Amino acid sequence: MSLATPRNPTPPARGDARVALLDAALALVRRSGWTATSVEQLCRAAGVTKGAFFHQFESKEALGVAAAQ
Repeated sequence: MSLATPRNPTPPARGDARVALLDAALALVRRSGWTATSVEQLCRAAGVTKGAFFHQFESKEALGVAAAQ
């Protein structure tokens, strides 16, 4: 199963999931707001699985803290 999406034609290189998720968080939250942005949307925009998300971050809130830093 490919992780490529229309927004992200190729999945991130191995080890780049954290950076891809942080970039996706900044873009999506700026556009839609924190509450309206779901983990599923973040994963789709970053081109990663939910497993990869939770490997990198304990929660959506933990991603938010990392993105704010």
